[in-house]
Amino acid sequence: MNVLQRLEDAISASLERGFGRLTRAPLQPIDIARRLEQAIEDQQIIASERTLVPDQFWVFVHPQDYAQLQPWAATLETDLCQHLVEQAAARGWVFLTSPYVRVNQGQDVPRRQVRVMAQMSPMSPPSASGVVPLEETSALPAVSAPADPAASPATQYELRSLDGAVAYPLSAQTIDIGRERDNDIILDATGVSRHHAQIRRRHSAFVVFDLRSANGTAINDQPVQESVLAPGDRISFGGVELVFAARPPAPHEPPTRPERSQHGN
Repeated sequence: MNVLQRLEDAISASLERGFGRLTRAPLQPIDIARRLEQAIEDQQIIASERTLVPDQFWVFVHPQDYAQLQPWAATLETDLCQHLVEQAAARGWVFLTSPYVRVNQGQDVPRRQVRVMAQMSPMSPPSASGVVPLEETSALPAVSAPADPAASPATQYELRSLDGAVAYPLSAQTIDIGRERDNDIILDATGVSRHHAQIRRRHSAFVVFDLRSANGTAINDQPVQESVLAPGDRISFGGVELVFAARPPAPHEPPTRPERSQHGN
């Protein structure tokens, strides 16, 4: 728990310097980690002598708790993923893909409580206003791991315009975004800074970083300094909006059917 402990210490120290000392103890990363572990234990499946567990997690916390955690959102989500990987090694859990954790606001979640939705296969993040408590979710059917990893290539992602007319593949480890011509993604708009933001791969996730731009970076209308991206997120770079999404698979040509002989039998 060393990674989470260091993050807890940083959050606690920051809150003690501000309004946090006037309130009860804030929600801590360990609280979220324990709730994630409970979600895994509740939905684990024993299949072929393996313990298959969920690998996709959506965490919901009260908006005030979210506001306290938001400055560390990207680091928190990454550290929670690392914690789950360590727990899987210790407990014999099997993830079919690298774990993904996203922390969200839940309008009806009480203060200092955590609700989790977990699933083995990808799904769209549920609405924060329609949070379903973990107790109301059911175990998922077993999912078979692909026999040949080469037959199941990793999902590729891109940034695309709202109308889908322009797409920028995120194929490099670091993607520079801005108005200058030396950027990987050039956004020629007055509200975009010369070197506005970066998108970096971190483990199996993509993280956007604002580079102290003049007009800021926002995800789904919420200003951010850094944040892990989820499919469907709308990212505003100084007013220019792009959508983070999975790249559609390349079209496959249908097999050519042999022409029938012109000669009858």
